[in-house]
Amino acid sequence: MRVVEEVSGAVVEFMLDTDIPAATQLLSPRNFMNNGATAAAVAYDCSGVYVETDY
Repeated sequence: MRVVEEVSGAVVEFMLDTDIPAATQLLSPRNFMNNGATAAAVAYDCSGVYVETDY
C-alpha cells in the first residue's frame, strides 16, 4: 500500500500480506477529522480518491 500526502509530498509505503479480506468483500476509504477538545467546526475538502488494484 502507498499513501501520499499531496501537499507536502510525504509518502508511506508498506506491504499487506496477512488478514487481507476476500476478493468478494468490498473495501472503502474512510475520512475522519477531529479538532480535539476545541468546540469549533472542522473543515474538510476532498477533491478525489483514487484506488487501484492489480486483481
